[in-house]
Amino acid sequence: MSSLAAQKATIAQLLAHVNSWDLEAIVAVFAPGFTRVLQPGRSVESREVNADELIVGLKRLGSTFITPIKYDFRNYVHDGDAHKSTFEFTNAAETRLGPFGLEGVMILEFTEDGTKIFRLVEYVDSKVYMAFREKVAAAMKGGPPN
Repeated sequence: MSSLAAQKATIAQLLAHVNSWDLEAIVAVFAPGFTRVLQPGRSVESREVNADELIVGLKRLGSTFITPIKYDFRNYVHDGDAHKSTFEFTNAAETRLGPFGLEGVMILEFTEDGTKIFRLVEYVDSKVYMAFREKVAAAMKGGPPN
């Protein structure tokens, strides 16, 4: 399988795993040394996080769901030679804290064979992201939401 075909297959796996909220399977598509960067950095996060830190955040978010989260990936641009793919995404779920949903762009950087992701850069609507993050932080002060 070409690197480009493998990249496309890896993205399909990632989409299936986030839609089934299978955090172990999500981590399985990450290469050793994986990093994720959320952008714009000045308004959402100012540092890279590793796979373990990302999963902690996803578990915290997932603890609020009352409906499954639904992701949609579209408008892909793949560069097999550079081992990168870029696409738009949306996600949505009902949570105990109110509706959750984001839209943005993901940029994935792959290992040379295209089977693992070693870097994820997400550009999101920072106002929506931060408003929901504040709700989660407030709820976590009193323990996970019911």
